[in-house]
Amino acid sequence: MIIYTVPNCIRCRRTANRHMGQQHLDYLKQYRKVTYTNLLTSGKLNTYLADINRQAQERFERLIEGLKQAQGITEQLKEENAFRRVKTSVISHKRFKLL
Repeated sequence: MIIYTVPNCIRCRRTANRHMGQQHLDYLKQYRKVTYTNLLTSGKLNTYLADINRQAQERFERLIEGLKQAQGITEQLKEENAFRRVKTSVISHKRFKLL
C-alpha cells in the first residue's frame, strides 16, 4: 500500500504564495510597464499584489483539499502514520546531506 502525505507546513504555504506575488510583480515590471507604473503611482500596487497572494493561497488550499479527498487522506490517517512520515523525512534529509 502506497501512502501519500500532504505537507502541513503553514510557513511553506505562505512563502510559496508570497513568491507568487513577487513573480507577478516581476511580470508587471517586465511586460506590463504601464500597468506597473499606474499601480505604483496610484498607491494600489501593494493592495493589488496582496490580492494576488490571497488568490494564490485560496487556490493552493482548494488544490490540497481536492488532493486529500481524491487520495482519501484524513487527519486520523495522518496521525496513524505520523511516525512513518517523520522517519521518511529524516532518512530523506540524511540522503540530501550526503549528496
